[in-house]
Amino acid sequence: PVGIGLAQSVDFSVFRSGFPFAVNTFLMGMVSSTDGFLLERMHPSGAEEAGLYAAGYRLLDAFGMMGSIVGGSLLSYISGLWASQGDYRPVFTATRKVLMLAAVLLATCMTAYPSYFSEILYHRSTGPLVGVIGTLMPALPALYIVHLQGTLLTATGHIEPFIRASLAAAAGSFIIKLFLLPGFGAGASAWICVGAYWPNALALVYATRGRPSGGIGLSETLLYAMSAMGCYGLLRFLMYFGWSTPYAMLFATVASALVFARVGGVSIREIWAVLKGK
Repeated sequence: PVGIGLAQSVDFSVFRSGFPFAVNTFLMGMVSSTDGFLLERMHPSGAEEAGLYAAGYRLLDAFGMMGSIVGGSLLSYISGLWASQGDYRPVFTATRKVLMLAAVLLATCMTAYPSYFSEILYHRSTGPLVGVIGTLMPALPALYIVHLQGTLLTATGHIEPFIRASLAAAAGSFIIKLFLLPGFGAGASAWICVGAYWPNALALVYATRGRPSGGIGLSETLLYAMSAMGCYGLLRFLMYFGWSTPYAMLFATVASALVFARVGGVSIREIWAVLKGK
């Protein structure tokens, strides 16, 4: 009788409505969480390779948390305005531009000079870990796109494309890992990670091209690409003339961000609106 009464008091509609979110979270986790397990058991030097990949992925995961946190914060904001037919686009677009620019510039610096970050964090400036870090960091902008555009789809009730994209990324990357990890180790894991996140991100960009509005247009994409190329070129130029690595990175990223804002990427007024939550 107690069990029957408990079952009758549970509102199973909550579990049904939350099930798609649980499935999608599981699929997204499969892309990154299976590498250590598979490397340790399939590669001849499994423990060492798993450690290398974990050390490199730790950076991507740490910086990627910002996209996850901001995306979670925007979820209730967008869903509330969507239900009341309000305009969520100004805040969402400005937030995305700020985060994406930060991801692009950070990925550019860490891909160009991974040995600098490896030396600071792990006291190694050479070796396979440097290659793993340099390979993984280009996935950071894609990871931010997944979090932000996925949040947009989820908040507006269009989670089905998000789940399909996550399923394709999880299944495809898992199958490829089974063939490549035994022979190529952590380096292959890094390439597979990038190869899983970017198609996933592009699929979500395609899914948000119409309704719900808030997709990434061609002009915005070109701004990110030009910012990355400008940052990389200026960074190499400054390093060639003897600037120290931290000062060169700081100057290159700030200059690229200012140019991005000047040509229409995002204004100070938009950033202020985001910070005020309006």
